Order: sequence, then C-alpha cells, then structure tokens
Amino acid sequence: MKTFHPLALAVLAGLAATPAFAAEPKGQVLVLLSSENQLALKDGQHYATGYYLNEFGVPADRLLKAGYELVLVTPRGNAPSVDQKSVDPQYFGGDAAEMQRIQQVVAGLPGIDDSLSLDEVLAGDLGQYEGLFIPGGHAPLIDLANNPQVGALLRHFHQAGKPTAAICHGPIALL
Repeated sequence: MKTFHPLALAVLAGLAATPAFAAEPKGQVLVLLSSENQLALKDGQHYATGYYLNEFGVPADRLLKAGYELVLVTPRGNAPSVDQKSVDPQYFGGDAAEMQRIQQVVAGLPGIDDSLSLDEVLAGDLGQYEGLFIPGGHAPLIDLANNPQVGALLRHFHQAGKPTAAICHGPIALL
C-alpha cells in the first residue's frame, strides 16, 4: 500500500488536529495490532508478515505530535512484528531518511516490545481511550478478523461515539 485511504486520514486528522507545539496531553489512543508474524498459505507455505511500517508509523507519529499517548494492544499481548517488505523507502515517497525516522518513532513507542493483551484491555477501563486505531499489513487477516474480543472492543468505541480508524487490511477487524 503506497497511499492512505482519505477517510482513514480524515479520522486520524480529526484526532490529531492540534498545533505541533501542544504541551498538554490529549489522552490515550488504543492501537490494535496483530499478534501474528506468519500467514499460512493455501499450498502449505508460510508468508512472513506483520504490520506495514508506513501504515502504523506515520499515523502514530502524527498522533504523538498532536499530544496523544499510544497504548499498544495485540490479541496475545506479545510484541507486534513489522512486515519486512514494508521497510522500503518506496512507501515513504522514496525518502529513506523519512523511513528511518519513522522506524525510530516506532522503536521508541512504549509497549512495542511487550504490548497489552486484549484480555487485559477488555478487563480494564475502555473509557480512558479517546479513539481506536487499527493499522494494516497482512497479519490482521489472521487474528483480528472474526475475533469476538475485537468485536467487543469495536462495539465499545462505536457505542461510546469515539473514533475508530483502520488502514488498508486493518478494516478486516470489522468482520
């Protein structure tokens, strides 16, 4: 995926609409990522996968700059994996320096090496989150689609009237 869907960008822009020098925190945004790093193919082979760096890192950077704290969650509470095919300057307009900057942003996120689990998040206070963001990559196809816990999370944000944004393969979580 080389570009973002306009609706997903609009939702993220609404969350992030603030001056870059905002000093006061805006709240927390829950970021739902896959626990998986291998997609089983029909022929029995496996495809290494994870989140797409640009689909997670660019919106994460914008939300951080807008004053939001990101809380990372995966179904199992493990570290999410980056799809190595997405670590390519082509997904950053050919700008290798921008790609490296986004890699550093992602590497510095609290929870990137040990996220919360869906069990932990659902047992806590979902009202503390200002929105929900679901990045793409192929990994969501494995454990976010048809997942009752993901459904409970989505219902909460919908019923609370809080924004939910999903990019590329992220909307598979809506099933």
